[in-house]
Amino acid sequence: MTKAPQSSPASAPLPLARTALLCLFWLVVAPPLAAQQRVRIAAETPLLRTATGPVLGRLARGAEFEVGRQEPKAVEVVVEGWIFAQSLGATTRDGFNAIVNARGGQNLRADPRADGRLLAHLGEGALVQRLESKDGWARVRRQGWAARLALAAQGGAATPAPATPPSSTSATPAPADATPSVSDGSRAAAPRGAVLAATPGGDAVGTLANGAEVRVVTKAGGWSRVRVEAWVPDTALEPAAGGASRGVTAAEVRAEPARWIGQVVEWKLQVVAVQVADNLRPELPEGKPYLLTRGPLPESGFVYVMLTPEQAARFRDGPPLREVTLRVRVRAPSSRYLPTPVVELLGEQ
Repeated sequence: MTKAPQSSPASAPLPLARTALLCLFWLVVAPPLAAQQRVRIAAETPLLRTATGPVLGRLARGAEFEVGRQEPKAVEVVVEGWIFAQSLGATTRDGFNAIVNARGGQNLRADPRADGRLLAHLGEGALVQRLESKDGWARVRRQGWAARLALAAQGGAATPAPATPPSSTSATPAPADATPSVSDGSRAAAPRGAVLAATPGGDAVGTLANGAEVRVVTKAGGWSRVRVEAWVPDTALEPAAGGASRGVTAAEVRAEPARWIGQVVEWKLQVVAVQVADNLRPELPEGKPYLLTRGPLPESGFVYVMLTPEQAARFRDGPPLREVTLRVRVRAPSSRYLPTPVVELLGEQ
């Protein structure tokens, strides 16, 4: 009797246990998009290639970005949006495929239209990754760094921006001008108590009791400078070191020049460059060196700091875009053509 040949068994499906392990792997490895941390830019600030520079462009006030690595003074952000395609050129530098070649740079927007919400301004020469094209626009991505002081923060630490419901309409962004406003002297209370900081995001100098009233003097970058009226024993007081006022803003100096000209203040500034004064800035001695700085932080304006030749040499030898705390004497609330205070360097902390 002839036996019928046995057919080869059909391929068995992937074992259930192995399938479950693969599913578990992807659930663990692939993070949900909703869990990605985002931050909001509280004041217009430079976009840096590394945590210390150089500058790639500027991030717009009110824009929101995903967060990457974090350092004590800077946070890595993922900048993605739409830019005029004609503003880009091709490149292969540093793993990027496009470069901003428009003179003066180009704006980056949330949508591919001229009135799209402004996210950033990318400087000429900035390298980006071109992702897609649409109607004369290009969607690009770039990772960079932003100063922690410029982020919407609590106690100087980056915090996630609240999520916007998909069905809601995006609010109109705040204007890019981050110049602090001088308050009308309105009063406010601290129902839960609050820590008093010497500078925005700086060291704590005290705590307000629950319900204590304060007078708001200035607002800047998500912070309010307040004045507290209270009494302390004479024996508890001693002269301030160096006699410098801390926490004074450039807006206050411009608003009350008679009060602040000649006074010594302590300002945290970001060093941009050492330059030589010309006749366009008559408040500075022509031909003498001065320091171009950004600040006082977290303000996004600039300050001219008068230097001696010895001081100028020291700053030229230092690293670029570093932050310094300087004790300066106010010489002018602004220059002839710009709202830039002019100060004289007295010392460095």
